[in-house]
Amino acid sequence: MAAASESFREVLYAVSSATAQYFTPVQRACVSNGIRMEVVACYIHDDTAELYVALQDLEGDRVDETTDLFDSYTIRRPYDTKATCSLVHYDASAGTAVFRIQITQWGGHPIEGSKITFQVREFLSHKTIYEDVEIPLSLSNLGQVQTQTADNITGGSGAASLDDAVSVLCPGAAMEGFPVKGIDLTAVGYVNGQLHVQTAVRDALQNDDHGFVQLQGREGERLEALYTVSFCNQWEGKGRVDYQEFVFDVPEAEIGQYQLVGTFTTSNMRTEGSWSVTFPMKNLQF
Repeated sequence: MAAASESFREVLYAVSSATAQYFTPVQRACVSNGIRMEVVACYIHDDTAELYVALQDLEGDRVDETTDLFDSYTIRRPYDTKATCSLVHYDASAGTAVFRIQITQWGGHPIEGSKITFQVREFLSHKTIYEDVEIPLSLSNLGQVQTQTADNITGGSGAASLDDAVSVLCPGAAMEGFPVKGIDLTAVGYVNGQLHVQTAVRDALQNDDHGFVQLQGREGERLEALYTVSFCNQWEGKGRVDYQEFVFDVPEAEIGQYQLVGTFTTSNMRTEGSWSVTFPMKNLQF
């Protein structure tokens, strides 16, 4: 893996020249399910651990430029953590993807001790991105819809107050002919003068399929949703369905001038394993 480590060094200084001097080489690795994971370098300071991690498929092409660790990574610490992860480099010739990961402990608790263990359970790859997909649905003749108060709210954005009861459409049968496999359109209709559009993903915790919809006018102009609400039918177990509802502030008399369009991402491969690397923590002095 020497070549991959050298490649990493080039990436490190290219994407993080301001902090590259603080990173300490680790270069410890493990192999699971034919995938090699190497913790190449780390920077431990206060309540935060920053890592550069490389994944390489030793047997096939499961690692590609769309590889996503899918929030399946963690450091074994006594406190809860929050984390961010970004792909910073992909070497097609070596089949190696390099990630920068930042993990921060809640409550400002310093990351202390002599060792850190970094673990990964799975990753997604071979994603397909569908941009500006026209959804073949006439908005001129929408039927009656039924609503319900959203339970199991998982998120939202915009003008919705998720602290209050939020009305959403009752999910119906998936629209036939929806152009993206893995995404369903389960309800469309007006509620209190606003257009609601509902999409659904099955087993989202396993595949991370997702997307968003917009309204496109006759001149190509785009309207964003006024707000969105995300909810699921159940928290755990088989059969979980995650819904996202997009709400647009367009009068029903004018909606025939618009076309639904969407941008979606689906994952075509999920790879499981048990990757774990334990390495000494460096207490850097400044």
